[in-house]
Amino acid sequence: MSQEIPSTVKHRRLYLPMIAIGILGVAFISTRMLPEEYPPFVKSAVNMSGFLLSLILATTWWVFFSRFSWLLKFEVVAIIISSYYGLVKEVEFNGDVEPHIIWRWEKPREDKIAEHRTNAPKLQLDDISLIQGPEDFPNYRNRNLDGVVNGPELNVDWKTNPPQPYWKPQPCGAGYSGFSIVGNIAITLEQRADREVVVAYDFTTGTERWIYSWVARHYDAMGGEGPMTTPTIDGDLVYVLGGTGHFACLDAKTGKPSWEIDLLKDNKNLQWGMSGSPLIHKDLVIVNPGEQDAKNLGRAIRAFDKKTGELRWQTGNNRAGYTSPQVTTILGTEMLLIFDGAEIAAYNPLTGAKYWARTWTTNQGINVAQPIPIGNDRLFITSSYGVGCGLLKLSKDGDKFNQEELWHNFNLRCRFTSPVLYEGFIYGLDEGMLVCLDPNDGKRKWKAGRYGQGQLLRQGNKLIIQAESGDLVMVEANPAEFKEISRFKALSGDKTWNYPSLARGFAWVRNHNEMACYDLRKK
Repeated sequence: MSQEIPSTVKHRRLYLPMIAIGILGVAFISTRMLPEEYPPFVKSAVNMSGFLLSLILATTWWVFFSRFSWLLKFEVVAIIISSYYGLVKEVEFNGDVEPHIIWRWEKPREDKIAEHRTNAPKLQLDDISLIQGPEDFPNYRNRNLDGVVNGPELNVDWKTNPPQPYWKPQPCGAGYSGFSIVGNIAITLEQRADREVVVAYDFTTGTERWIYSWVARHYDAMGGEGPMTTPTIDGDLVYVLGGTGHFACLDAKTGKPSWEIDLLKDNKNLQWGMSGSPLIHKDLVIVNPGEQDAKNLGRAIRAFDKKTGELRWQTGNNRAGYTSPQVTTILGTEMLLIFDGAEIAAYNPLTGAKYWARTWTTNQGINVAQPIPIGNDRLFITSSYGVGCGLLKLSKDGDKFNQEELWHNFNLRCRFTSPVLYEGFIYGLDEGMLVCLDPNDGKRKWKAGRYGQGQLLRQGNKLIIQAESGDLVMVEANPAEFKEISRFKALSGDKTWNYPSLARGFAWVRNHNEMACYDLRKK
């Protein structure tokens, strides 16, 4: 005669699934109660942690404490695992660490590109023009790396007169490179299968003019795949740096290499790959591959002859950050600014001699935002990852440069993007929200609008924001109030990290799946 199991014992067997459901509920409620000041990725991390812990508890209960047969337990677990691997090709994450599933039945990116290229018209190379005008966009964040562009008056009423594609949006390779635009071509870096590819597109049609590639693939589970830097066009040459350290000088009309260098030979890469775009200064091309192996070889920053590729000088032993080298003038002295994984520092751009440095460290050395020179003696710096922003004041005593921090706070934490300056005020994305900051005292004028981990440029008093969602947004640069003027959907998907380019009133935008060009000019 069987003995009935006491109800208290039955309930105990349900403790684990009940706790799992409770954890999910707590995570869901708590993320909605967090103040707006908390970065969205914190909420995502709480949700993901709650889900994973609940999954572990539920699985433990099912396998070890439920009263079902071992055969049924094994069958259910096997079905779930096989379904996941049978249906899910890849899980990618956006800037707020929110997962996005790519299903196995979706057409591979390379197939879409091949199909499009097959049907595209064939163009000749002999009519490529590299005449650079003042409204062109020859390198990352434009000529001074300050995100400021010149151009014709822009259409501001995108609701009544939405910007039209200059040519039909089309697939492109993976990666987070932007477009450099000169004459009638736009050049970017892409990942296609197991090769990094430099691609020159026709400005008027979007048709591929030439490509140059090499075998390399950088991949990170959280960051995705592909090269991160933007090409630098200088005259009839273009300089490119791949995600794994392949550095090359190419003929901008044909794509043929003049010289090539492996910058990471006998060195480790960064977690998210090489991200600093090449800088042209006079007869030099300067890069900051870093010294991730801590071998004290004095080669973290290197300057090469831009024509021959011959090494002219090298210095430094810090690991690289994710910013690009830039040259500016402070206290009447031309300085090469390097914001790497350990410090913000200034060097003589012609010799590599170090002028000054200030320690600035974050988690894993993740410094991404370009510094902003203000006036003749100040420098604004910003990072995320618990560090925030600050204003340095430079002074000079004889041949010695001194620096001091005037203020430091968390009012503008730029994680993926770089801010811009307009009429004495700084505009940037603080963990996805747009902030207007007064650099004199570090106080916010306002904080509004959510654009994710996007990017922004400035033309006149208009901010052109490429939101992570794929929207292109126009906001007025006005310290008195936040005013979003217009927006429209420029790209599909929710992971647009690439910097937009604005040349002659045409916005060239892309992400890791597609690219487009929109006419923003006022008609």
